[in-house]
Amino acid sequence: VSTQSTGRSHADMFVAGSTDGLVRVYSADTLRDEFARHGVPSHGRPTAACRATLPHFRRLTSVAVNSSDERLLTSGYSRDVQMCDLTTGQLLERFEDVHAGNINVLKFANHSPHLFATSSFDSTVKLWDLRTPGPSTATPQHTFQSDGPVVMCTFSSNDRFIMSSASDNEVRIYDVAQRTEHCRLQDRPVHREDNYTRAYFVNGDRFAVVGSCEQRTVRVFETDSGAQLRDVDVGHAVEVGDAENGTSTLCNYSYPNDQTIYVQSLRGHPSREFCFMALIKSYYPPSLYYMVEVDLMKREAWHERNELYI
Repeated sequence: VSTQSTGRSHADMFVAGSTDGLVRVYSADTLRDEFARHGVPSHGRPTAACRATLPHFRRLTSVAVNSSDERLLTSGYSRDVQMCDLTTGQLLERFEDVHAGNINVLKFANHSPHLFATSSFDSTVKLWDLRTPGPSTATPQHTFQSDGPVVMCTFSSNDRFIMSSASDNEVRIYDVAQRTEHCRLQDRPVHREDNYTRAYFVNGDRFAVVGSCEQRTVRVFETDSGAQLRDVDVGHAVEVGDAENGTSTLCNYSYPNDQTIYVQSLRGHPSREFCFMALIKSYYPPSLYYMVEVDLMKREAWHERNELYI
């Protein structure tokens, strides 16, 4: 599974897509029951949790469901975006050549069912409104420019801001209404074009967590000023992780204190402030992944940057 999006009005349901282009709607409750009874299903094994199969999207990398759970957008290693009707499962429209490069991630706004953003390796984030008249809704509301290829974008919880994450730690926050750059996070580049960076809002959008695929640290920033507050060494978090200090892992392997691991992806915790989840990947052994929960209020989870606490 390469990507997923969760419904809002139907909390039990979620949409998952894979790189082979398969897009399906699942019941989380049914899937949880199946896992408890039979374990994780093998590849290709049918599951009763599947509620619908949606139109295929070749080389898929992202799916997004709107706030009314009526529309689904898909994108991937393509310049096109596909829109489906979630209530009928039918393909509604394919928006062609909306970027000059591949569209890695797209996101619907959290509150407006018509507003969405696309991020592309052409170094832009584009803001779209499905209510815009014209053929194929082909004219964006605005285009935000970055220096490097844009890996992803995300809306703040109140949809006031869009955060754009480009390669090598270039993270910018834009004001949606004003169509201006609010700030740029003060992160240091490592001068590698393949240092793909991902950033998400946390703690009611007051802070952002940033991870990159050529670094083992997660950085924490203030979203108002862009100032960096801390580094979190997720390799250290894995090594000391246990139930007592609030840090957990899904594996029992301890990494050496070097650069053999990196941050594949991360998210803010959905219900706990000052917590985030990180998916950690190892170069050796290459098949090993960690899912780590880090509590920012636990001092032992930190690689100290300065004396400022949040």
